[in-house]
Amino acid sequence: ETAVRAADPAAVLVRTSLILGDADSPQIRLCRDALAGAFPLFTDEIRCPVDVGDLAGAVLELTGTDHAGPLNVAGPQAVSRAELGLLVARRYGLDTAGLTTTTSAAVPSRPTVVRLDSTRAATDLRTRLRAVEDVLAG
Repeated sequence: ETAVRAADPAAVLVRTSLILGDADSPQIRLCRDALAGAFPLFTDEIRCPVDVGDLAGAVLELTGTDHAGPLNVAGPQAVSRAELGLLVARRYGLDTAGLTTTTSAAVPSRPTVVRLDSTRAATDLRTRLRAVEDVLAG
């Protein structure tokens, strides 16, 4: 952000969260692997996932506008990584028996709550930023 601001103070700086795509996208694959027992998901690590299409639409909409500086563009729903795993399981009909969970105490250097307030983006943009439950509803 510092380099972009130095190069162009009028640039918009899009801040986002976990990006969800199709079944083979990195965040969905990560959840699928955790559901298969590869590693635990955090119950106290909170994020605001956003659909890749919603994010792309918002970025395209921002091109050519007068928005400047940071703009949070994330989904409006905050969920834990463990909750995201359960939503992915429901979406793709996966068994949750292999899912284990943990807390940030196991890895204390990780940030736990990273909620992006996207109120400004939701107000200023026509692009709808859907809640993770809507994105993974199928």
